[in-house]
Amino acid sequence: MNIEEIIPNSNKWKISKGIAYVKYLAWIPIIDTRKGYIEIFFDVRLMKYILKLIPKIDTEFYLISPLLSNPVNAKMLDEEIHRVNIKNYLSNYANPRFFRDFQKIEFDLITNLILYCKKFDTMLLVKESYDEVNSEVQRKGYDWYLNKEFYDTPVEIRDEFSGLYRQIKLAELLN
Repeated sequence: MNIEEIIPNSNKWKISKGIAYVKYLAWIPIIDTRKGYIEIFFDVRLMKYILKLIPKIDTEFYLISPLLSNPVNAKMLDEEIHRVNIKNYLSNYANPRFFRDFQKIEFDLITNLILYCKKFDTMLLVKESYDEVNSEVQRKGYDWYLNKEFYDTPVEIRDEFSGLYRQIKLAELLN
């Protein structure tokens, strides 16, 4: 698939050396095609662009952490890169805006995560990242003034995460 087919024809977009940039305060990389497949930088700031791009893509693509767009991080070990990407998948899945909008466009983020992990043989890193993100999602605080507990994450996402690892393992078997 050609990158020009995916991005809108607008002055907010430009392509240079296999990377598509979007104008968001500065030119921010959003799509990288230099590796033979499409990598989309999975960043909350670029959410509205990502949600418009994903339904247009009909080839292999993966969502990667925006940290990897920085050339300084190119020196990271492969395991560190995959750990960062897997945690980025899961933490953005816990983001209420992404969670709702992925349901609207009917995109299965967990299946995309499994395909990423299988391509790079990193399924063993999923459990560790899941446990870390799940502890953040399930974390509760206590308001001493009102004398009650509260959660930072909505109940629908907490419920989804309580059985998410089981869903990940099932998706691993099916894909």
